[in-house]
Amino acid sequence: MVYVAKPVQDFGSYRRYIEDSFPRVLDDCGDLGARARSARRAERIRTTIDLPHRMLRSSGGGWALVGDAGFVMDPISAQGISQAFLGAEYLTETIGSAWKSQESLDAGLAAYERVRNARAEPIFDFTTGLAALTRAAGGACG
Repeated sequence: MVYVAKPVQDFGSYRRYIEDSFPRVLDDCGDLGARARSARRAERIRTTIDLPHRMLRSSGGGWALVGDAGFVMDPISAQGISQAFLGAEYLTETIGSAWKSQESLDAGLAAYERVRNARAEPIFDFTTGLAALTRAAGGACG
């Protein structure tokens, strides 16, 4: 899979000429353009401009959210699934701890949300900055 990101203001012209635009971008990445042209495409090229960044409340009266249900990041940092697994692990620990100590599940879930936010905010902020595609975020083929 190859992921290409472009600034929002360039999206219209990039998408309109996708069959030419996509390989040209890859040409800036060593031999990736040539390799992509010689490969068999498994799917059509997909594009979207709708990549929300949001953190939602992750728990309430007897319910909890993990992964994209609780917070969504642009895929540019490839951290979504890792964050989902970390959230699921911590939620499992929280529920188990609440049952063992006979602590209120709601109190445990409130603690889960505080810890989830503290753990997720740095990668969320990093990803949001990286998705802005500023020069400071890095090179074209990083």
